[in-house]
Amino acid sequence: MHTLVGVTASLLVESLSLYRSHLGDVIRTAVLQSRQRYRLLSIADVRLQDDLQAQLDQQTSVVSAYMDLLARPLPAPGALWADISTDEIDGLGELPGVQAVMLMRLTSSGVFVVERSAGVKSRAIAALLATPGMEPMLDPQSPRGRGLSAVAWRSAEIQRSASYANDARYAAWHSQATALVVRSALSIPVRDVLGNSVAVLSFFGAYPNQFESATMQQFARGLQERWSQIWSRCLAIAPVVQEKQAKAIRERLFSGGLQMFIQPVVDLRDGSVPKVEALARLMLEDGKVLAPAQFLPLLGDTELDHLFRIGLSQALDHLVSWDGENLPLSVGVNLAPSTLLDPNCAFWVEEALRAHEIAPHRLSLELLETESLDHTAQDEAIERLTRLGVNLVMDDLGSGYSSLIRLSLVPFNAIKIDQSLVLGLRKSPLLNLSMIRAMVQLGHDLGREVILEGLEDTGMMEAALILGANFGQGYGLARPMQAESLPGWLAAFRSPIVAQRVQTYLGALAHHWLYTQSVLADVHIPLQSCPVTAFFESQGLADSEPAEWHVRCHGGGNIQAASQKLTNWLIEQVLDEGLNWIGNLR
Repeated sequence: MHTLVGVTASLLVESLSLYRSHLGDVIRTAVLQSRQRYRLLSIADVRLQDDLQAQLDQQTSVVSAYMDLLARPLPAPGALWADISTDEIDGLGELPGVQAVMLMRLTSSGVFVVERSAGVKSRAIAALLATPGMEPMLDPQSPRGRGLSAVAWRSAEIQRSASYANDARYAAWHSQATALVVRSALSIPVRDVLGNSVAVLSFFGAYPNQFESATMQQFARGLQERWSQIWSRCLAIAPVVQEKQAKAIRERLFSGGLQMFIQPVVDLRDGSVPKVEALARLMLEDGKVLAPAQFLPLLGDTELDHLFRIGLSQALDHLVSWDGENLPLSVGVNLAPSTLLDPNCAFWVEEALRAHEIAPHRLSLELLETESLDHTAQDEAIERLTRLGVNLVMDDLGSGYSSLIRLSLVPFNAIKIDQSLVLGLRKSPLLNLSMIRAMVQLGHDLGREVILEGLEDTGMMEAALILGANFGQGYGLARPMQAESLPGWLAAFRSPIVAQRVQTYLGALAHHWLYTQSVLADVHIPLQSCPVTAFFESQGLADSEPAEWHVRCHGGGNIQAASQKLTNWLIEQVLDEGLNWIGNLR
């Protein structure tokens, strides 16, 4: 207690010296024999020396407990937020004098919610701060927006309160805090690389003045730096969800709430559907469906492993069911980087395939490579899966970190080009056409199948096919559906695109852009065989100026000038076409 309220070693020595002096005065004036007086003084000296030593030892122990947390190794880049934040908060909650520590984040409505908590009073304080009308707020005009957490967030600076009960900023919570034995507070804003507040660590102390000493201020600064580093290193930062709600989501997920929805993967060349992807969804008891982004970041490594095993079993169950309906499909399942590196991963996959009597080549495992992965460990894990005979897919190529050298060395059977590039066709058509074409060509050169994700409309599908992609996936073809709906969907499905035919301006631009690259390679297409010629005719533009530019591109004049004019005109039409598409979605 003395350490936490700021009693220093020198003050302890001075206080005990004064006490010894006063005690000596009392003993010297007492009616005692000299020998008794001497013995009493000797006993008092030993007793006071023992007391001083005990307090100094405790001071060292308490300070070490706080500082040792700062000295713990930082998580490796790519660690999961759910695991790291829980582990860190649990450690802070065990510190001497800490009644509770809260990891708080701000919702879009300007209300702070407790995401993680620990400490002897954590449950009661978290419940209090989640009570309607008692939640801390960001708004400085509200009485609930003047507490330390809100001030720390707004200022991005550490805030302290030496006496909670006497601090006017905490007026809204004074009575409850007294009952919970909260006497001091500390709020530390967690900042991102730009210095913006992204979370707040709120401590509630058992003693007044607990966070005021130089040692505690040093601890607070060190903890702020530590958590800012943790934030920058972690993958999958969870959405802002109350601690109680996050726990309920995890419990529901592993008690029958997980359901693997199915999204078809279409062969763009002939409209067939040889494979599907199984996508995790959480079915709540009220019928609401949560997408992965709403629950995956709440899970740690062990929970992700368990989720993979449940999802894999469900996906293979679907294959068995479809086989019974004479639908011999293949299925893809996402594999988290942390699960891939689990030594038992290959055994889990082998066990599931054997139990369902499914041939390994009918299963694809979709891997998202991250910069933080240990390549040696990853290679060993992939080798174990390769020996099983399953297919491996590099997921989200073009979305962030991906090494082209790794792509050439790792035995991927297919690559998936991220939907962000496909959706970019409606914003920066030429740039994204060029990038997609380069990735498609790279995939083909390496002998990989190429799948384009995010195909939202017919134009995107046409562009994907023209650029050479084998397969496509996206809402324009099919939304994720429950497994029992797939047979009916397959029976009714007809591909909206036809090879060597253009129906959209985006398709026309993709064909024209690719044709200009072919001309540079001295490859020419006859005018009448060009799909763009038929497209102009179908649009009633056969006699238009753009049609004349198109004719010149096939050798009827200044090809370079005509090609540039046609390209610029088609880009304008593609952007307008995209606006119409967005309007239809709304």
